[in-house]
Amino acid sequence: MLRFRKPPLSLVAFLLVVIGLGAAVGQLVSAFGLALLCFFVASIDPKSGWKFWYGEPAPEEIRQSPDLRS
Repeated sequence: MLRFRKPPLSLVAFLLVVIGLGAAVGQLVSAFGLALLCFFVASIDPKSGWKFWYGEPAPEEIRQSPDLRS
């Protein structure tokens, strides 16, 4: 399920600059499509499964190192 969050204001400003540059060179539709794609990707919440790779490990996942001196 997709859940959307509010993108930062700096991203919105950047996308408006992209649209403005596209309009200046005569590629308004392409610039709007690129800005819409960037806005869509940036507004999607990350998957909860990514916490497996990038989050803190659960207490049961942390093991003690074996004693190599004995």
